[in-house]
Amino acid sequence: MSIHSRINIQESTFGAGIWHFGRYVDRYATDGYGPPVSTLEAIDLAGQVGDLPVVDLTFPFDPPDLPLDDVKTALTRNSLRAIAVTPEIYTRRSVRGAFTNPGPQVRRQAVELVSQGAETTGELGCDHVKLWPGQDGWDHPFQSDHSELWRFSLDAVRELATNFPGLRFAIEYKPREPRNSVGFSSMAKTLPGIEEIARRSREPCPTPPT
Repeated sequence: MSIHSRINIQESTFGAGIWHFGRYVDRYATDGYGPPVSTLEAIDLAGQVGDLPVVDLTFPFDPPDLPLDDVKTALTRNSLRAIAVTPEIYTRRSVRGAFTNPGPQVRRQAVELVSQGAETTGELGCDHVKLWPGQDGWDHPFQSDHSELWRFSLDAVRELATNFPGLRFAIEYKPREPRNSVGFSSMAKTLPGIEEIARRSREPCPTPPT
């Protein structure tokens, strides 16, 4: 089944992020803003919403060792389909950036986490991987080399798209928060970035740090 045959792009499909049924987790509250809710419990809660056909799942699952077959069973039990997987590259460990972190090992870990999420996306038959690099940006004037941050962002997305040619990656752009300024800040900046990634795709990918 082709990607485009999974969903009729001419009609609107309304879904929800699974985090709406769990606990929000970010760099300010790494334990969440409420009592623990597992991925399976959140899926069961989402299933109680009438006329909700699809959900966006965060990755890693909660708990992280949750078998994928259990997630598939829960989705089927609730007549839901996973439309996307959103890797958590915006939590406290990425407080200084995920794709743009000054530490090459942290940047590599972010790419590897998204890669694991991409593999899960394929196994679940989702339409796309959603990237929300909310920590990739800056907070103060003259804090960062903006051209370097942009290059890190494009290199990471390019590597992921190259390694998973059968998947689509959706970039959720946002002007600010949690950083005062986010790299992928608007459509006007993100679309040229995607075009630049396409141009760079004709060149060899940079060698990952060791």
